[in-house]
Amino acid sequence: MKQCNSVFVAAMCGAMTLCSCAKEVFNEEVREPDSRLTVLTRAGDDEIVATPVGIYVFDGTGAYVTTTTIQDEEDRFSINLPAGDYEVVGVGGMEEERYSLPSTLTTSSAISLISGKVYDDLMAAKSSITLTSGGENTVTLGLERKVMLIKSITINDVPSETSAVSVSIAPLYEHLLLNGNFEGENGSCTIPLTCQTDGTTWKMASNDNSNYQLPSVDKPTISVTIDDKSYSYTSTEKLEANYKINIEGTYTENQGEPTVELTGTITGASWAGEKTIRFNFNETGSETAGGGSTTDPTPGTNPTPSAEIPEVGDIYKGCYVLAVDGNQVTLFASEENNYVVDGNDSESTKKTKINEALSGWSVEGINSQWVLPDVQTVNIISNQLQGLNKNTKTQLNGNHTYFYDNGTNIKGFYINASSGLNLGQNITAATYLRPVTTITIE
Repeated sequence: MKQCNSVFVAAMCGAMTLCSCAKEVFNEEVREPDSRLTVLTRAGDDEIVATPVGIYVFDGTGAYVTTTTIQDEEDRFSINLPAGDYEVVGVGGMEEERYSLPSTLTTSSAISLISGKVYDDLMAAKSSITLTSGGENTVTLGLERKVMLIKSITINDVPSETSAVSVSIAPLYEHLLLNGNFEGENGSCTIPLTCQTDGTTWKMASNDNSNYQLPSVDKPTISVTIDDKSYSYTSTEKLEANYKINIEGTYTENQGEPTVELTGTITGASWAGEKTIRFNFNETGSETAGGGSTTDPTPGTNPTPSAEIPEVGDIYKGCYVLAVDGNQVTLFASEENNYVVDGNDSESTKKTKINEALSGWSVEGINSQWVLPDVQTVNIISNQLQGLNKNTKTQLNGNHTYFYDNGTNIKGFYINASSGLNLGQNITAATYLRPVTTITIE
Protein backbone atom coordinates (compact mmCIF):
# COMPACT_ATOMS: atom_id res chain seq x y z
CA MET A 1 0.00 0.00 0.00
CA LYS A 2 1.50 3.35 -0.98
CA GLN A 3 1.50 5.84 1.88
CA CYS A 4 2.25 9.56 2.01
CA ASN A 5 1.94 12.34 4.58
CA SER A 6 -1.08 14.57 3.86
CA VAL A 7 -1.24 13.38 0.27
CA PHE A 8 -0.94 10.26 -1.74
CA VAL A 9 2.03 10.47 -4.04
CA ALA A 10 1.85 8.72 -7.37
CA ALA A 11 4.88 7.16 -9.00
CA MET A 12 6.50 9.71 -11.23
CA CYS A 13 6.41 8.99 -14.94
CA GLY A 14 8.89 10.37 -17.44
CA ALA A 15 8.62 14.13 -17.18
CA MET A 16 7.24 16.26 -19.94
CA THR A 17 7.56 20.01 -19.61
CA LEU A 18 4.16 21.62 -19.95
CA CYS A 19 4.11 24.51 -22.37
CA SER A 20 2.97 28.04 -21.59
CA CYS A 21 -0.02 29.71 -23.19
CA ALA A 22 2.25 31.33 -25.76
CA LYS A 23 3.86 28.10 -26.91
CA GLU A 24 2.52 25.12 -28.85
CA VAL A 25 4.29 21.79 -29.19
CA PHE A 26 3.57 19.91 -32.41
CA ASN A 27 4.08 16.30 -33.36
CA GLU A 28 6.40 16.50 -36.35
CA GLU A 29 4.99 13.32 -37.87
CA VAL A 30 1.56 14.84 -38.67
CA ARG A 31 0.78 16.93 -41.76
CA GLU A 32 1.67 20.60 -41.79
CA PRO A 33 -1.25 22.41 -40.09
CA ASP A 34 -3.41 24.47 -42.42
CA SER A 35 -6.64 24.90 -40.45
CA ARG A 36 -7.35 26.81 -37.25
CA LEU A 37 -8.74 25.86 -33.84
CA THR A 38 -9.58 28.58 -31.29
CA VAL A 39 -10.60 27.81 -27.70
CA LEU A 40 -11.93 30.19 -25.04
CA THR A 41 -12.39 29.60 -21.30
CA ARG A 42 -15.63 30.49 -19.58
CA ALA A 43 -17.34 29.68 -16.30
CA GLY A 44 -20.99 29.98 -15.31
CA ASP A 45 -22.24 31.95 -12.32
CA ASP A 46 -21.53 29.12 -9.88
CA GLU A 47 -18.69 27.50 -11.74
CA ILE A 48 -14.94 27.91 -11.47
CA VAL A 49 -12.41 26.68 -14.00
CA ALA A 50 -9.25 25.33 -12.38
CA THR A 51 -6.35 26.99 -14.18
CA PRO A 52 -4.01 26.61 -15.91
CA VAL A 53 -5.88 24.40 -18.40
CA GLY A 54 -3.75 22.02 -20.45
CA ILE A 55 -5.17 21.29 -23.90
CA TYR A 56 -4.05 18.12 -25.70
CA VAL A 57 -5.12 17.31 -29.25
CA PHE A 58 -5.05 13.84 -30.84
CA ASP A 59 -5.95 12.89 -34.40
CA GLY A 60 -8.44 10.27 -35.57
CA THR A 61 -5.88 7.47 -35.17
CA GLY A 62 -5.19 8.44 -31.56
CA ALA A 63 -1.81 9.98 -32.41
CA TYR A 64 -0.73 12.99 -30.38
CA VAL A 65 -0.82 16.24 -32.38
CA THR A 66 -0.26 19.28 -30.17
CA THR A 67 -0.36 20.77 -26.69
CA THR A 68 -1.02 24.25 -25.38
CA THR A 69 -1.87 25.80 -22.02
CA ILE A 70 -4.37 28.46 -20.99
CA GLN A 71 -3.12 30.39 -17.97
CA ASP A 72 -6.25 32.45 -17.34
CA GLU A 73 -9.97 32.20 -18.06
CA GLU A 74 -9.72 35.27 -20.29
CA ASP A 75 -6.88 33.82 -22.39
CA ARG A 76 -7.40 32.59 -25.94
CA PHE A 77 -5.33 30.06 -27.81
CA SER A 78 -5.25 29.05 -31.43
CA ILE A 79 -4.06 25.80 -32.98
CA ASN A 80 -3.61 25.24 -36.70
CA LEU A 81 -4.83 21.83 -37.84
CA PRO A 82 -5.56 19.97 -41.08
CA ALA A 83 -9.19 18.98 -41.70
CA GLY A 84 -10.04 15.60 -40.21
CA ASP A 85 -11.14 13.81 -37.03
CA TYR A 86 -9.72 14.96 -33.70
CA GLU A 87 -10.08 14.39 -30.01
CA VAL A 88 -9.53 17.44 -27.81
CA VAL A 89 -8.66 16.78 -24.16
CA GLY A 90 -8.64 19.46 -21.46
CA VAL A 91 -7.16 19.18 -17.96
CA GLY A 92 -7.91 22.03 -15.56
CA GLY A 93 -5.40 22.81 -12.83
CA MET A 94 -2.50 21.31 -14.83
CA GLU A 95 0.36 23.14 -13.11
CA GLU A 96 3.77 22.30 -14.56
CA GLU A 97 5.45 22.53 -11.15
CA ARG A 98 2.94 20.06 -9.68
CA TYR A 99 2.25 17.37 -12.32
CA SER A 100 4.17 15.51 -15.01
CA LEU A 101 3.24 13.52 -18.10
CA PRO A 102 5.15 10.84 -20.04
CA SER A 103 7.23 12.01 -22.99
CA THR A 104 4.99 10.07 -25.43
CA LEU A 105 1.35 11.04 -25.02
CA THR A 106 -1.84 9.07 -25.60
CA THR A 107 -5.36 9.75 -24.33
CA SER A 108 -4.72 7.17 -21.60
CA SER A 109 -1.46 8.75 -20.39
CA ALA A 110 -1.27 9.05 -16.60
CA ILE A 111 -0.99 12.45 -14.91
CA SER A 112 1.56 11.99 -12.12
CA LEU A 113 2.36 14.10 -9.10
CA ILE A 114 5.91 15.39 -8.99
CA SER A 115 7.69 14.03 -5.93
CA GLY A 116 6.95 16.11 -2.84
CA LYS A 117 3.93 17.87 -4.37
CA VAL A 118 0.26 17.61 -3.39
CA TYR A 119 -2.95 17.51 -5.40
CA ASP A 120 -4.89 20.70 -6.05
CA ASP A 121 -8.24 21.19 -7.78
CA LEU A 122 -8.05 19.00 -10.89
CA MET A 123 -10.62 18.76 -13.71
CA ALA A 124 -10.78 16.94 -17.02
CA ALA A 125 -12.90 16.73 -20.17
CA LYS A 126 -12.60 15.49 -23.72
CA SER A 127 -14.58 15.85 -26.91
CA SER A 128 -14.40 14.41 -30.41
CA ILE A 129 -14.75 16.72 -33.40
CA THR A 130 -14.60 16.39 -37.18
CA LEU A 131 -13.11 19.38 -38.98
CA THR A 132 -14.37 19.78 -42.51
CA SER A 133 -12.52 21.79 -45.12
CA GLY A 134 -13.66 25.39 -45.16
CA GLY A 135 -16.02 24.85 -42.22
CA GLU A 136 -16.26 26.49 -38.82
CA ASN A 137 -16.54 24.17 -35.85
CA THR A 138 -17.13 24.68 -32.15
CA VAL A 139 -16.21 22.30 -29.36
CA THR A 140 -17.12 22.84 -25.71
CA LEU A 141 -15.08 21.14 -23.03
CA GLY A 142 -17.31 20.74 -19.96
CA LEU A 143 -14.71 20.13 -17.27
CA GLU A 144 -15.62 17.60 -14.59
CA ARG A 145 -13.86 17.76 -11.22
CA LYS A 146 -11.76 14.62 -10.70
CA VAL A 147 -10.74 15.10 -7.08
CA MET A 148 -12.50 15.13 -3.74
CA LEU A 149 -11.69 17.61 -1.00
CA ILE A 150 -11.06 16.39 2.54
CA LYS A 151 -12.60 19.47 4.14
CA SER A 152 -12.36 18.54 7.81
CA ILE A 153 -11.35 15.71 10.15
CA THR A 154 -12.21 15.71 13.85
CA ILE A 155 -11.47 12.94 16.35
CA ASN A 156 -13.18 13.45 19.70
CA ASP A 157 -12.53 12.18 23.25
CA VAL A 158 -8.95 11.07 22.59
CA PRO A 159 -7.12 10.09 25.82
CA SER A 160 -5.37 13.18 27.18
CA GLU A 161 -1.96 11.49 27.39
CA THR A 162 -1.90 10.96 23.60
CA SER A 163 1.07 12.49 21.76
CA ALA A 164 0.09 11.94 18.08
CA VAL A 165 -3.06 11.24 16.05
CA SER A 166 -3.40 10.69 12.31
CA VAL A 167 -6.07 9.46 9.91
CA SER A 168 -5.42 7.29 6.84
CA ILE A 169 -7.79 6.54 3.95
CA ALA A 170 -7.35 3.63 1.51
CA PRO A 171 -7.66 2.43 -1.18
CA LEU A 172 -7.62 5.50 -3.41
CA TYR A 173 -6.95 5.71 -7.11
CA GLU A 174 -3.30 6.36 -7.94
CA HIS A 175 -3.53 8.26 -11.24
CA LEU A 176 -5.91 10.38 -13.26
CA LEU A 177 -5.58 9.69 -16.99
CA LEU A 178 -5.88 12.31 -19.72
CA ASN A 179 -9.13 10.69 -20.88
CA GLY A 180 -10.69 11.36 -17.46
CA ASN A 181 -10.57 7.76 -16.21
CA PHE A 182 -8.58 6.53 -13.23
CA GLU A 183 -5.76 4.00 -12.93
CA GLY A 184 -4.15 2.11 -10.04
CA GLU A 185 -6.05 0.91 -6.99
CA ASN A 186 -3.41 0.93 -4.24
CA GLY A 187 -3.25 4.61 -3.36
CA SER A 188 -3.73 6.01 0.13
CA CYS A 189 -3.34 9.20 2.11
CA THR A 190 -2.31 9.88 5.70
CA ILE A 191 -3.32 13.14 7.35
CA PRO A 192 -1.79 14.25 10.68
CA LEU A 193 -4.09 15.93 13.19
CA THR A 194 -3.41 18.67 15.73
CA CYS A 195 -4.44 18.59 19.38
CA GLN A 196 -6.90 21.32 20.37
CA THR A 197 -6.87 23.37 23.57
CA ASP A 198 -9.17 20.96 25.43
CA GLY A 199 -6.51 18.24 25.18
CA THR A 200 -8.90 15.54 23.91
CA THR A 201 -10.04 16.85 20.49
CA TRP A 202 -7.76 16.44 17.47
CA LYS A 203 -8.41 18.17 14.15
CA MET A 204 -6.98 18.53 10.69
CA ALA A 205 -5.15 21.82 10.10
CA SER A 206 -7.57 24.70 9.67
CA ASN A 207 -6.68 25.28 6.00
CA ASP A 208 -9.54 23.12 4.71
CA ASN A 209 -9.05 23.90 1.03
CA SER A 210 -5.69 22.24 0.53
CA ASN A 211 -6.32 18.53 0.99
CA TYR A 212 -7.42 17.31 -2.42
CA GLN A 213 -7.27 13.59 -3.17
CA LEU A 214 -8.28 11.29 -6.00
CA PRO A 215 -11.50 9.39 -5.14
CA SER A 216 -11.67 6.05 -3.37
CA VAL A 217 -11.66 2.82 -5.38
CA ASP A 218 -14.63 1.43 -3.46
CA LYS A 219 -15.85 1.87 0.10
CA PRO A 220 -12.55 2.80 1.76
CA THR A 221 -11.14 1.93 5.14
CA ILE A 222 -10.59 4.92 7.42
CA SER A 223 -7.87 4.19 9.99
CA VAL A 224 -7.30 6.33 13.08
CA THR A 225 -3.83 5.95 14.59
CA ILE A 226 -3.46 7.08 18.19
CA ASP A 227 0.23 6.98 19.08
CA ASP A 228 1.24 3.48 17.97
CA LYS A 229 -2.21 1.85 17.86
CA SER A 230 -4.64 1.92 14.92
CA TYR A 231 -8.43 1.63 14.79
CA SER A 232 -10.16 0.93 11.48
CA TYR A 233 -13.62 1.78 10.16
CA THR A 234 -15.01 0.77 6.75
CA SER A 235 -17.02 3.56 5.17
CA THR A 236 -20.59 2.74 4.15
CA GLU A 237 -20.15 4.59 0.85
CA LYS A 238 -17.52 5.52 -1.70
CA LEU A 239 -15.67 8.79 -1.42
CA GLU A 240 -16.39 10.25 -4.84
CA ALA A 241 -14.82 12.96 -6.94
CA ASN A 242 -16.45 16.40 -6.80
CA TYR A 243 -17.50 16.03 -3.16
CA LYS A 244 -16.28 17.75 -0.02
CA ILE A 245 -15.69 15.18 2.71
CA ASN A 246 -16.00 15.71 6.47
CA ILE A 247 -14.82 12.91 8.77
CA GLU A 248 -15.74 12.81 12.45
CA GLY A 249 -14.76 10.01 14.83
CA THR A 250 -15.22 9.58 18.57
CA TYR A 251 -13.12 7.41 20.85
CA THR A 252 -15.71 5.78 23.11
CA GLU A 253 -13.59 3.89 25.57
CA ASN A 254 -11.30 5.16 28.31
CA GLN A 255 -11.55 8.60 27.28
CA GLY A 256 -2.85 23.28 -47.98
CA GLU A 257 -6.42 22.76 -47.62
CA PRO A 258 -9.08 25.45 -47.11
CA THR A 259 -8.81 26.93 -43.66
CA VAL A 260 -10.93 25.27 -40.97
CA GLU A 261 -11.54 27.25 -37.81
CA LEU A 262 -12.50 25.35 -34.65
CA THR A 263 -13.66 27.38 -31.68
CA GLY A 264 -14.54 26.11 -28.24
CA THR A 265 -15.44 26.94 -24.69
CA ILE A 266 -14.28 25.41 -21.44
CA THR A 267 -16.83 25.40 -18.65
CA GLY A 268 -15.95 24.65 -15.04
CA ALA A 269 -17.50 22.35 -12.48
CA SER A 270 -19.15 23.28 -9.19
CA TRP A 271 -19.10 20.93 -6.20
CA ALA A 272 -21.81 18.26 -6.37
CA GLY A 273 -22.29 18.11 -2.61
CA GLU A 274 -20.80 17.60 0.83
CA LYS A 275 -20.70 14.35 2.79
CA THR A 276 -20.10 13.73 6.48
CA ILE A 277 -18.88 10.38 7.80
CA ARG A 278 -19.35 9.80 11.54
CA PHE A 279 -18.23 6.78 13.54
CA ASN A 280 -17.32 5.63 17.03
CA PHE A 281 -14.30 3.46 17.76
CA ASN A 282 -12.75 1.74 20.74
CA GLU A 283 -10.46 -1.15 21.71
CA THR A 284 -12.94 -3.74 20.39
CA GLY A 285 -13.58 -2.23 16.97
CA SER A 286 -15.63 0.54 15.39
CA GLU A 287 -19.23 1.27 14.57
CA THR A 288 -21.12 3.95 12.69
CA ALA A 289 -22.75 6.80 14.53
CA GLY A 290 -25.91 7.55 12.64
CA GLY A 291 -24.59 6.28 9.34
CA GLY A 292 -23.24 9.65 8.22
CA SER A 293 -25.05 12.27 6.19
CA THR A 294 -24.90 14.00 2.86
CA THR A 295 -26.14 17.33 1.55
CA ASP A 296 -26.86 15.99 -1.91
CA PRO A 297 -30.27 14.35 -2.37
CA THR A 298 -30.44 10.80 -3.66
CA PRO A 299 -33.39 9.39 -5.61
CA GLY A 300 -36.21 8.10 -3.45
CA THR A 301 -36.75 4.36 -3.58
CA ASN A 302 -39.75 2.19 -2.89
CA PRO A 303 -39.26 -1.28 -1.45
CA THR A 304 -39.59 -4.11 -3.95
CA PRO A 305 -41.37 -7.26 -2.81
CA SER A 306 -39.21 -9.98 -1.27
CA ALA A 307 -36.94 -11.59 -3.85
CA GLU A 308 -33.45 -12.93 -4.29
CA ILE A 309 -31.00 -10.06 -4.62
CA PRO A 310 -29.40 -10.07 -8.09
CA GLU A 311 -25.70 -9.61 -8.77
CA VAL A 312 -23.90 -7.02 -10.87
CA GLY A 313 -24.26 -7.97 -14.52
CA ASP A 314 -27.58 -9.76 -14.05
CA ILE A 315 -30.80 -8.77 -15.80
CA TYR A 316 -33.55 -7.82 -13.33
CA LYS A 317 -37.06 -7.01 -14.62
CA GLY A 318 -35.47 -6.59 -18.03
CA CYS A 319 -32.93 -4.03 -16.75
CA TYR A 320 -29.16 -4.38 -16.35
CA VAL A 321 -27.85 -4.51 -12.76
CA LEU A 322 -25.13 -1.85 -12.49
CA ALA A 323 -24.42 -1.98 -8.75
CA VAL A 324 -25.51 -3.83 -5.62
CA ASP A 325 -25.06 -2.43 -2.10
CA GLY A 326 -26.69 -4.76 0.40
CA ASN A 327 -30.33 -4.80 -0.65
CA GLN A 328 -29.94 -1.60 -2.69
CA VAL A 329 -29.80 -2.44 -6.41
CA THR A 330 -29.02 0.12 -9.14
CA LEU A 331 -30.59 -0.68 -12.50
CA PHE A 332 -29.93 0.67 -16.00
CA ALA A 333 -32.93 0.84 -18.32
CA SER A 334 -32.94 -1.46 -21.34
CA GLU A 335 -34.92 0.99 -23.48
CA GLU A 336 -33.80 4.35 -24.83
CA ASN A 337 -35.58 7.28 -26.51
CA ASN A 338 -34.37 10.35 -28.33
CA TYR A 339 -36.07 13.50 -29.58
CA VAL A 340 -36.98 14.21 -25.98
CA VAL A 341 -35.84 17.82 -26.45
CA ASP A 342 -35.55 20.15 -29.42
CA GLY A 343 -32.21 21.61 -30.41
CA ASN A 344 -33.64 25.14 -30.21
CA ASP A 345 -35.04 24.72 -26.67
CA SER A 346 -33.66 26.89 -23.88
CA GLU A 347 -31.75 25.13 -21.11
CA SER A 348 -34.70 25.41 -18.71
CA THR A 349 -37.08 24.01 -21.33
CA LYS A 350 -34.76 21.09 -22.00
CA LYS A 351 -34.62 20.27 -18.27
CA THR A 352 -38.43 20.49 -18.01
CA LYS A 353 -38.93 18.13 -20.96
CA ILE A 354 -36.35 15.66 -19.63
CA ASN A 355 -37.96 15.65 -16.17
CA GLU A 356 -41.39 15.09 -17.73
CA ALA A 357 -40.03 12.14 -19.70
CA LEU A 358 -38.43 10.69 -16.55
CA SER A 359 -41.63 11.04 -14.52
CA GLY A 360 -43.46 9.05 -17.17
CA TRP A 361 -40.81 6.34 -17.51
CA SER A 362 -42.26 2.97 -16.59
CA VAL A 363 -40.90 -0.56 -16.27
CA GLU A 364 -43.23 -3.33 -15.15
CA GLY A 365 -42.41 -4.52 -11.63
CA ILE A 366 -40.31 -1.45 -10.73
CA ASN A 367 -41.95 1.35 -8.75
CA SER A 368 -39.01 3.59 -7.90
CA GLN A 369 -38.11 6.90 -9.51
CA TRP A 370 -36.07 6.90 -12.71
CA VAL A 371 -33.32 9.53 -12.91
CA LEU A 372 -30.45 10.53 -15.17
CA PRO A 373 -27.15 8.81 -14.32
CA ASP A 374 -24.62 10.99 -12.51
CA VAL A 375 -20.90 11.08 -13.32
CA GLN A 376 -20.08 8.18 -10.99
CA THR A 377 -22.81 6.04 -12.54
CA VAL A 378 -21.68 6.91 -16.05
CA ASN A 379 -18.20 5.67 -15.15
CA ILE A 380 -19.73 2.41 -13.90
CA ILE A 381 -21.65 2.10 -17.17
CA SER A 382 -18.41 2.67 -19.09
CA ASN A 383 -16.52 0.06 -17.07
CA GLN A 384 -19.29 -2.52 -17.58
CA LEU A 385 -19.95 -1.74 -21.24
CA GLN A 386 -18.98 -5.19 -22.54
CA GLY A 387 -21.27 -7.08 -20.16
CA LEU A 388 -24.05 -4.55 -20.57
CA ASN A 389 -24.05 -4.83 -24.35
CA LYS A 390 -23.85 -8.61 -24.15
CA ASN A 391 -26.78 -9.05 -21.77
CA THR A 392 -29.28 -6.31 -22.62
CA LYS A 393 -31.56 -6.35 -25.64
CA THR A 394 -30.61 -2.76 -26.55
CA GLN A 395 -26.87 -2.16 -26.74
CA LEU A 396 -25.31 1.13 -25.70
CA ASN A 397 -24.59 2.47 -29.18
CA GLY A 398 -21.17 4.10 -29.55
CA ASN A 399 -22.65 6.51 -32.09
CA HIS A 400 -25.35 7.72 -29.71
CA THR A 401 -25.02 10.47 -27.12
CA TYR A 402 -26.93 9.92 -23.85
CA PHE A 403 -28.14 12.34 -21.17
CA TYR A 404 -26.42 12.49 -17.77
CA ASP A 405 -26.42 14.90 -14.82
CA ASN A 406 -22.98 16.31 -13.99
CA GLY A 407 -24.21 17.73 -10.68
CA THR A 408 -24.75 21.20 -12.11
CA ASN A 409 -26.13 20.79 -15.62
CA ILE A 410 -27.54 18.12 -17.88
CA LYS A 411 -24.97 17.11 -20.48
CA GLY A 412 -24.40 14.29 -22.93
CA PHE A 413 -21.94 11.36 -22.91
CA TYR A 414 -21.00 8.67 -25.39
CA ILE A 415 -18.78 5.59 -25.16
CA ASN A 416 -17.01 3.96 -28.06
CA ALA A 417 -14.19 1.48 -28.51
CA SER A 418 -11.69 3.95 -29.92
CA SER A 419 -11.90 6.81 -27.42
CA GLY A 420 -13.66 5.32 -24.41
CA LEU A 421 -15.92 7.51 -22.25
CA ASN A 422 -16.58 11.04 -23.51
CA LEU A 423 -18.32 13.43 -21.10
CA GLY A 424 -19.53 17.00 -21.45
CA GLN A 425 -21.22 16.71 -24.85
CA ASN A 426 -23.80 19.28 -25.89
CA ILE A 427 -27.46 18.25 -25.79
CA THR A 428 -29.32 18.02 -29.09
CA ALA A 429 -32.60 16.54 -30.29
CA ALA A 430 -30.68 13.36 -31.13
CA THR A 431 -29.47 12.86 -27.53
CA TYR A 432 -30.91 9.67 -26.04
CA LEU A 433 -32.69 9.24 -22.72
CA ARG A 434 -31.72 6.04 -20.91
CA PRO A 435 -32.17 6.46 -17.16
CA VAL A 436 -31.21 4.55 -14.02
CA THR A 437 -32.99 3.81 -10.77
CA THR A 438 -32.18 2.36 -7.35
CA ILE A 439 -34.55 -0.14 -5.78
CA THR A 440 -34.71 -1.72 -2.33
CA ILE A 441 -35.28 -5.47 -2.30
CA GLU A 442 -36.77 -6.69 0.97
